[in-house]
Amino acid sequence: MNRKMVKIFSLWVIFLFVAGLSLYAQEGEDYENYKETGSYGGGYESDQPSADDSFPSEPEPAEVPEASPDEQTPLVTPELNSEPTDINSEPMDLNSEPMNTAPAETYGGAATTPTFSTSSSAGEGSFQNAIIEGVQLTAEPGTQPDEKIVSGYFIFRDKPSSYFYEVKLREKKLIFEFNDTRVGTSPVPTASEPPIKGFIIEQGKIDVNKAVRGLKPEWHDFIRIVFDLEAVPDIHVNDEYSIISFSFKWSSDPEKQIKYIVRDQT
Repeated sequence: MNRKMVKIFSLWVIFLFVAGLSLYAQEGEDYENYKETGSYGGGYESDQPSADDSFPSEPEPAEVPEASPDEQTPLVTPELNSEPTDINSEPMDLNSEPMNTAPAETYGGAATTPTFSTSSSAGEGSFQNAIIEGVQLTAEPGTQPDEKIVSGYFIFRDKPSSYFYEVKLREKKLIFEFNDTRVGTSPVPTASEPPIKGFIIEQGKIDVNKAVRGLKPEWHDFIRIVFDLEAVPDIHVNDEYSIISFSFKWSSDPEKQIKYIVRDQT
């Protein structure tokens, strides 16, 4: 074999060796591409999106452990008609003093109402006085012929704290005294109804602590109403519905009046 043939044969062997190496390298690259892209032989990437890329899978919901009956919280629903609590309301004062519900006192059978005073250095207090506004006398027919029932009504603004009355047979006087009472600005006209000839009103002050030694004087206003009578009948005093009144029977026949007159036993 000549030298030229040996050279050609050598070049051909080298070419085959290089081609084999290139083919082996290409197969290794295709295998790596297959592992990465999933397509064997590769060369280009598909423009069509895969099903996995177009519609992502929804994550499976996590399992929530079911609570035991003891651990379950009851469902609370608010009442639609319930009224809201007033957080600005003032609390009840448990130390407040109770209302004065004491019954009215009585003196000598005449009902009285309590008075409230404010003391002063001069020994006189500020009291709520009743005001006498009038005295009304009425006469109505009685059950006997020529008999009538005479009534006298004391008209007050407010009511006196107490009162008492007395009859003076020898002087033929009927006297009423009302405590914590004054005469108003308007005069009270006198009135008559036989055997009452008329009346006068006197006003003054009285120390209610006078009978108790050591007490500071406490002055109260009072009025005295004195009725002048022709004769003294049998008087009945009434105190109902805050109205103080008196009444008696009398006759328009002079011969029968002796039956209605109270005689002096002395």
